Amino acid sequence: MSISTELHNVLSKIIGFFTSGKAKAALTTASELVSVALPIVQEINVLVPNKTVSEVVTAYQKYG
Repeated sequence: MSISTELHNVLSKIIGFFTSGKAKAALTTASELVSVALPIVQEINVLVPNKTVSEVVTAYQKYG
């Protein structure tokens, strides 16, 4: 099989995934989670100015 054919097959599989029902369901779930996560991320942005892992963990332990 040529590289061109192999590349075409891989790209076809990738395109097939992104147009599948599973991908659409995953995108829907992700968009729903954004509305939950955004206020948390905004609060962390205020509480943890440098966003180091230890600062985020400390903020989570205090407010989580």
